[in-house]
Order: sequence, then C-alpha cells, then structure tokens
Amino acid sequence: MEQLNKNRKLALLLVALMFLVLLAVYIYMLLPKTRQVSDQQDVIARLESQTRLLQKKLDEKKSSESKYSQETVQAALPLWDNTEQMLMDLEQIGKTTRVQNVSLAFAADSGVDNETSAQQDVMSAVRELKISSSIKGSYADILTYISRLEALPRLIKVDNLEITKPDAFQNNAAMITVNLSFTAYYDPSYKDLVDEQQLPFMK
Repeated sequence: MEQLNKNRKLALLLVALMFLVLLAVYIYMLLPKTRQVSDQQDVIARLESQTRLLQKKLDEKKSSESKYSQETVQAALPLWDNTEQMLMDLEQIGKTTRVQNVSLAFAADSGVDNETSAQQDVMSAVRELKISSSIKGSYADILTYISRLEALPRLIKVDNLEITKPDAFQNNAAMITVNLSFTAYYDPSYKDLVDEQQLPFMK
C-alpha cells in the first residue's frame, strides 16, 4: 500500500512537471509567436489602409494631370483661331511692356487646301493664324514685348520684324515703330478628344 501511495505521488509530480514544462513552452515559445502574428496582422491592416489612401491620391493626381494636360494642349494649340485670346494677350503684353499696339490684322487659314488630300498626315490638320501688327515703343521695351510674345502658352512663330526708323538705335529710349508679323497655330481636328473646350473668358 505504501508503495502504491509513493507511485501515485510520483505520478502526480510527473504530471505537474509536464504541465509546468508545457506551460513554459507556451509562455516562452508559443505566446510570443501568437503576439507576433497579431502584431503582423495590425501592420498588414495599416499597410492596406495606407495603400488604399495612396491609390486614392494617385487616382486624384492622374485625374488632375489629365485635366491639366487638356488645358495645356488647348492653350498651345486651340481648337479654333481664337483671335479673342490673342487680342487679350497682346493687350496685356502691351500694357506690361509700355508698348503701343498701333494696328493689328488677322488672317485665318481656311484649311481647304489641307483637307483636299484623302491621306492627310498629322500636320495637315494644323492651321495657321497670320497676324500683322505695328507696335511702337522704345527699343528695349519692344525687345521685351517680343520675348513675352514668344513666351505665351500658344504656339507662335515670329515671321518678320521690320524697324521703320533704324536711326533710333542711337538712343535706346527713343520711340520707334516696328512692323511685326507672326504666326499662331490652331487645330480643330481633336475637338472630340477633349472633355471641355477652353474659352478665353474661362481663364
């Protein structure tokens, strides 16, 4: 009987020891991994949230860039001759440079010759607006006027520059008159590709 009691005590001790070993394994090995998995899940959730936010910002940026791109294209190459905007730009340049616009004449390309070909290339759709102007101001101011003209968003090419009073070069502040001819371009062929047509009063 005494031997049986000893065996029972030994068995209980072994069971208790095994329980302690399993508890130690859980505390020191399994529990940290469980916490690590939980932490990783939190990190994944945060990353997914940040990814959604970044994707939203990216979509907004793409939308903004698309709109800006259309505005830029139309500013450089309008859908029609847009003499209204050209008049506004020339008036503003004249005010800021103290150069007087004495006269202006516009001649828009009809585009008939360009449309006769059945196999027109990309450039055949681009039309020209010829501008002949007479401006008056000092030599320095006129140079600034021309620089700002060429810096406009619209595609412009200066064709001819004729100074009517060459002797004015002797005095940089003297008033001179210049006959200026330049070409602005426009293209009605991409009208169906834009979401909104940019008009002069929209700026």
